[in-house]
Amino acid sequence: MSLIVKILLFLVVLHLVAGFGWALYKIEFGGKKKNAHKEPDSETES
Repeated sequence: MSLIVKILLFLVVLHLVAGFGWALYKIEFGGKKKNAHKEPDSETES
């Protein structure tokens, strides 16, 4: 594999891990706040 392909794959994996981590962070901390305030979630609206 060429260096460019390795860099692209690394960026894709990094993006997926960051997105997954951010989703978990929002579920953990944002979910607790929404449960306390009983605000409608954007996921339930769609």
